[in-house]
Amino acid sequence: MKQLIFLILLLACTRVFSYPHFVGYGYTSCVTCHYNPFGNGPLNDYGRALSATAISARWFKEEYVSEDEIANKSGFFYNQPENSWFRPSFDYRGLLIKKDFGRDNQSTAYIDMMADLNLVMKFFSDRLIFSGSIGYIPTPKALENSTDDEEVINYISREAYVGIRPFASIGLYAGLMDKVYGVRIPEHVAYSRSITNLSHNDQSVGVQIHYVKNMFEIGLNSFIGNTVQDESLRQQGNSAKIDYLISNKGSVGVSVLKSKSEFLDIYMNAFHFKTSVGKGTSVLGEFGEVKKTAVQKSEIDTTSYALAQANVNLDRGIFLINTVEYLKETSNDFRFRFGPGLQVFPAQRVEFRFDLYNTRTFSEDFATKDTIDFLTQLHLWF
Repeated sequence: MKQLIFLILLLACTRVFSYPHFVGYGYTSCVTCHYNPFGNGPLNDYGRALSATAISARWFKEEYVSEDEIANKSGFFYNQPENSWFRPSFDYRGLLIKKDFGRDNQSTAYIDMMADLNLVMKFFSDRLIFSGSIGYIPTPKALENSTDDEEVINYISREAYVGIRPFASIGLYAGLMDKVYGVRIPEHVAYSRSITNLSHNDQSVGVQIHYVKNMFEIGLNSFIGNTVQDESLRQQGNSAKIDYLISNKGSVGVSVLKSKSEFLDIYMNAFHFKTSVGKGTSVLGEFGEVKKTAVQKSEIDTTSYALAQANVNLDRGIFLINTVEYLKETSNDFRFRFGPGLQVFPAQRVEFRFDLYNTRTFSEDFATKDTIDFLTQLHLWF
């Protein structure tokens, strides 16, 4: 059980407003709202104003308060930015998980998943940026009473990079960042994130090129692994992502990634899409394959995965999320996971998330019962 909680901790964390389903508002590219053009990390000024005036509900605002006033107070701790170059932000997320929900053996735990401080310095109208973060990682439950907990590092940096955009259509970024691949949905427990090793703490040092113009958005990434890892374990390689933009209605694209370490070679590819089906409502998906080859044994494990997710805007600040996932590993066994979720932004900087996951495994050799997990998240950012 303790290992499961730690796994959920690693996989369920999300970053500030890294939500591709906002394509439902007509934004096909993450560069519109994020300093990182591929999403994740802190919002730029426009993204903060958008989250305050279009995404978040205004349940606690008087009618006479205009949207412009709300947007002007979308800066750090409800303030209007006092300068043009310095942008701090703070992000907290807590998780309440009920394992085996509704059963006699149900268990409950609350986890402080993340507490990140991010600093952005930007110059020349955002054409030159420096972004860095430091975050808290709680000691895994399995190690709390262990003599090994002295070796546990409770702080981590998930991004530290410099970016330059000489033109609006092209940018060059270098440092510690998420790899370029697939659709960056916030559910890191999803197979499309965990199977591909692109989860919450899987950043890598490298160089990225971002190009967006007319109907195409292209990302190229060359990386050398995370320097906090043992050198023999670092995955070094390249990835690419190409999206064809369908006006402001969405995009279709492909991604490829090839990397290796002393022990493991990885090759994966995916087809992905996201599209708007009404104001604030969208459908997105990713279908891919991952091949992992153990270098010393030359054994190849092939995993196929699929994700389909519908996000329905019920009202300003309220989204119904329906997710269906598929996973098939080298054996004949395969797995389905599905369930509804509710995402609520009652006010700017406040998010509640409720998810019910039903997982079903199909096997020729054994029968298993469905597992049902209920997750509640509190997200605060400033």
